[in-house]
Amino acid sequence: MNRTNAWLLMLMLGLVAGCNQTSEDEAGHDHDHAHDHFVPVHWPSDIADIATKIEIRKIALGADGVSSEKRRRVLKKELIDVVGWAPEIAADSYLKESEWVPIYNESLKLSQRLNRIGLVLDEGAVAEVERFSKLIRESAIIEAANRPAKIGEANEVSEDAEAASDEGTRS
Repeated sequence: MNRTNAWLLMLMLGLVAGCNQTSEDEAGHDHDHAHDHFVPVHWPSDIADIATKIEIRKIALGADGVSSEKRRRVLKKELIDVVGWAPEIAADSYLKESEWVPIYNESLKLSQRLNRIGLVLDEGAVAEVERFSKLIRESAIIEAANRPAKIGEANEVSEDAEAASDEGTRS
């Protein structure tokens, strides 16, 4: 084994071992990889944020968007990233599988299109991005409805329903 191969092997082993090491302080605690690994600034916080991040980048990449080619390259890469992350975020949400699978399918189609076009979104690409963004916004509403209510929220909802019922019986 030559010197370069030995160095690469040691580097790879160090990386693998580094990801799996825990300190004595972490013993017995759940390991949160989000704290250990780089999370891009444009990573969406939830499903609704996916739509927001897509819309911002769609506008910036449109014909009247930013003029800097360097900035357009960054924004296009970020748009492709966000579109590609959408299925993972949706699958990790309160959406049922049948509700997030369309996001997965549409994400694949849109990612392929975005990878084929230049730095300015044409009308067809804008329309496709808007359709995907609409699907994401609708899914965010469904996800919110699927999310279990917090204890305080459940009481407020039942009190509101009771008050509405009382008004209906008085009229």
